[in-house]
Amino acid sequence: MKKFGKILFIDRDILTFDQDAGSYIAFEYLKILNELCEELLFWPYLQNTTEPYLSLMKRMGINVCYDISFRRFYDQRCKDIDIIFTSRPDITYPYINILKQNPKARIFYIGHDLHYLREKREERLKGVEVFDSKFKYMKNQEEFIIKNVTCSLYFSQTEINLVKNNLQNANLEVIPWIQPINEKVTYKEFCNRKIITFLGGFSHSPNKDAVLWFINDILPLIKKHEPQINLYIVGSNPPDEILRLGNEQIKVIGHVSEDQLATIFNDSRIFISPLKFGAGFKGKIAKAMSFGLPVLTTSIGAEGIGLEDGQTALIANNEQTFCEKFLILYNNENLWKRISKNSLEHIEKHYTIQNAKSKIIKILEQS
Repeated sequence: MKKFGKILFIDRDILTFDQDAGSYIAFEYLKILNELCEELLFWPYLQNTTEPYLSLMKRMGINVCYDISFRRFYDQRCKDIDIIFTSRPDITYPYINILKQNPKARIFYIGHDLHYLREKREERLKGVEVFDSKFKYMKNQEEFIIKNVTCSLYFSQTEINLVKNNLQNANLEVIPWIQPINEKVTYKEFCNRKIITFLGGFSHSPNKDAVLWFINDILPLIKKHEPQINLYIVGSNPPDEILRLGNEQIKVIGHVSEDQLATIFNDSRIFISPLKFGAGFKGKIAKAMSFGLPVLTTSIGAEGIGLEDGQTALIANNEQTFCEKFLILYNNENLWKRISKNSLEHIEKHYTIQNAKSKIIKILEQS
């Protein structure tokens, strides 16, 4: 297998890959790059040493660099580095000019999502005045990064199209999300599934907003028809505002292990993702689909995954429609089975490790 020299990967912290989608997908690509290079260095911006994640990365042979300033580290090692991967605009923007001091290193920016698009949607939803806007500042940062790296990588063609409207000459590539069919899927029958589930880390503001909208505005409509609904809210760092919602029918569970999540998904009838704002590829939806768990989401949630309403998911954008589609999916076994089957096929076709590995090799060879 061809080796691509020495690679530096920069991210915010040690990758807590089982706690949030951004860390998960970065870790999946980190494993691929570790196979493709002579040496892989990882720089955590926050210089944290979170266990057991740090020890796992070291056992994989990844050279995790901490207890040293970035400037000093890069001055010592930059001449050895052939390729740099960096992500998140607030981490990348301050380092771009430093990184470019190594003229031989190619720089690849993993966008995850267009942060400015997420900010703009949230501001529009909340009625933020133009003079208070953060999205324009973020847009300037992201466009500066895109113009100053070798190639920018996103998980959504929708977002690449948006960038190209403003930056026609930008070098952009879609890279596949990675989500194999889950080995713990049990294919439990429709009639034996009794709960509905939400998954999402609460350090990410769209997830908190989605849960509050569902519980305050949608769930009361549903319970007029299905009063015994049980909702599981899964995700790291739930704030007090979410914890206070817990009761006999609403279980705020917080972070769970992969085995615990598999048990919950295998007992669930519907996965809800009622996102009113956000951007990028929604890893939590792909995760649910990898269990054959039918998804009910919004157009924002479906963005970037190629979902088709009524075939690979159900999509609704207001309270009444969300309630109506929920009740149809909750009570129609034939529809449930069709979406479950199509979900598994969609994941298996598009989001394999091999697809991702082939694409990243092609990018590294051609950029």
